[in-house]
Amino acid sequence: MTIQQFRFQMSAFLGAICFVLFLTTSCAKPQYLERTNEAILETSKKEVCFSGGSASSLCISLSWDTMPTETEFGRFIFMLKGQDGVLRDPGNEPDGSAGAPQVELPKVVLWMPSMGHGSSPVAVERISKGLYLARDVFFSMKGDWEIRFQLAGNQVVHAITL
Repeated sequence: MTIQQFRFQMSAFLGAICFVLFLTTSCAKPQYLERTNEAILETSKKEVCFSGGSASSLCISLSWDTMPTETEFGRFIFMLKGQDGVLRDPGNEPDGSAGAPQVELPKVVLWMPSMGHGSSPVAVERISKGLYLARDVFFSMKGDWEIRFQLAGNQVVHAITL
């Protein structure tokens, strides 16, 4: 065996080892979900209130129905209520009469401020007055996330940080 053949075989062998190491370390289970899930549970204990603008004197609280995992979307129920404790819809409330304005659904945006991007769109359904279901919740990477609530006018009203 010549020196060139030996060098070629060694470089091929070392390349194969590096490739196997890359595959075994890059396919590890992501650890960010454990930290994110702990933070998610903490949000269920929060109620945030704000005042001013079109959403004057509203409080938001949320409760997780299904926590997101690395393969499944999550969902949570959130309430909008006045500081008097009465459930309210943002903006105009329907009164049942013909031509009455419809309630504009709040928007929920998952935002990662440190990276300047969000996650997949969250679907929001109105359950009843002041009570909403947010589904298709997915955190695409580790890090700090905000759950941003947008009410009438697409203005960010408040964010809950995870």
